[in-house]
Amino acid sequence: MKKIFYYIIISVLVGIGIVSYWVYGKYFEDKQPNILEISVQQGSVDETIRARGFVSAKKEFDLEFPFSGTVDEIFVEAGDKVKSGDLLMQLDLTDINLELARFNAKLDQANASLEKLIRGPIDEDINILETKVISAKQALLDAEITLENASDKANIDLDNLYGDVFDIVNDAYTKADDAVNKQISDIFSESTVNNFKLTFNVKDQLLKNKVEQDRLAVKNNINYMRFQVKSFDNNDDKYKVLTEFESNLKIVREFLSDLSRAVDSSTGLNSTTSNNYKGLINTGRVNMNTAISSINNQIQLIDSQKVINQNNLFALEAKVNDFKSVLKLAENNLSLKKAGARSEDLEIARAKIVEINSQIAIIKQKIKKSSLYAPGDSVITKVWVEEGEIFRPGLTAVSLSTLGNKIEANISELEIGKIKEFNGNDVLIEFDAFPGRQIKGKIVFIDPKEQIIDNDKYYRIDVYMEPHDEELRSGMSADLVIKVSSKDDVLKIPEFAVDKKEGGAFVNLLKDGQVLEIKVELGIVDGEYVEVLSGLKKSDIIAVIAD
Repeated sequence: MKKIFYYIIISVLVGIGIVSYWVYGKYFEDKQPNILEISVQQGSVDETIRARGFVSAKKEFDLEFPFSGTVDEIFVEAGDKVKSGDLLMQLDLTDINLELARFNAKLDQANASLEKLIRGPIDEDINILETKVISAKQALLDAEITLENASDKANIDLDNLYGDVFDIVNDAYTKADDAVNKQISDIFSESTVNNFKLTFNVKDQLLKNKVEQDRLAVKNNINYMRFQVKSFDNNDDKYKVLTEFESNLKIVREFLSDLSRAVDSSTGLNSTTSNNYKGLINTGRVNMNTAISSINNQIQLIDSQKVINQNNLFALEAKVNDFKSVLKLAENNLSLKKAGARSEDLEIARAKIVEINSQIAIIKQKIKKSSLYAPGDSVITKVWVEEGEIFRPGLTAVSLSTLGNKIEANISELEIGKIKEFNGNDVLIEFDAFPGRQIKGKIVFIDPKEQIIDNDKYYRIDVYMEPHDEELRSGMSADLVIKVSSKDDVLKIPEFAVDKKEGGAFVNLLKDGQVLEIKVELGIVDGEYVEVLSGLKKSDIIAVIAD
């Protein structure tokens, strides 16, 4: 009994020891983490989209050009069997090739301009700009001299007209003085100083009174004219003198007209005297009209000369300002050329090259789309256009019917933008029924209408397959690997080595025996590897800590 008891005690103690060792090893012993070291590789990364699809029966489909153009050549007719990639028809490329040549020429010019900016100014360029500055200075000097000469001539022309003013007003004064103080002196009697009376009676007493009163006013006007003539000076405002003489002469003329009416309505005058008076009055009126006309003509000549001078000088001043601007521009261009290219000039030149290259890429893409290719092995059912015909978008160019089956699959709206139709993305297909066997295909159609699956938007795609020996049946399921893009000679690491969290993507870098978490910028992903755009270099080692 004692032996059995001892055996039991020993068994229990051994069990307790084993359990204690296990508990210690699992929960208390410090374990070193397992670290997987991975080198940053350099190679190719193919961005792909993975999807599930199923086999569908063959179907007819239509091809069209995405833009209008003249149909140049048609290589097939109804009933022809074509293989994938066969050229079916193409549009005329004459205008497109001319446009491409034009942009290539612009690109050459832009590259030359950039090289010239980088190279800096040469003596020949400096000499050309210095010559332009000299020419601009001479042109400005010539324009200023022309303006100065024109200003002098304008002043001379105007002075010549003003120089005739004295003779004109002196003649006007003489005519007015003759008409009033000499020719008609017998018509009035001066009973007292400055009190003139008609020597005959007038039927219209109001007219008689007016004429007698105006005689004194006219005398004063003539005296004022005589004063202006006697005191005439070249510094006087000659234009003002002319206008004042004109007003005074009109007063004299109006007075003579009233006097003529008074003679016509006179009483007690015989016809001889009356006719004599009227003759003297009419002579005075004619002389007043002549004097007024001379003054008016001179005023008009002066006004006209002022306008001519103003217009001529304004035009010449504008030319001077234009030449000043030309000189300023020439001097600025010379200064800029001597200073060399600025960083912003280089950036503008480079941006122009990028823009032209973008235009060239668009044209080349248009050239590619100017040809229709068979998206898969098929038969031509109908050709809808003829050579030389203008094709318009929205119409069908050629109809085909596939010789085999197609694959239908749904692609999320998040990824559908990466897929192209009409000679689109390459696809690798692996059927559940034939594991390990891959068939190549190509996307030929994207349904423009979305489908709602589990509250998410998807778009159906059609994939046509290359010739194969597998016996496919409608409804068979398949895994699709759709090639989106490819990059060669890039840095890449396994996707599982990247820790994506708030703030970006991070990896653990092994450096000097330490693990450092660093941020990286990623590019395309192929499902296994991811492109590294920045943060790592080829010689780096990254670590993945395994649990």
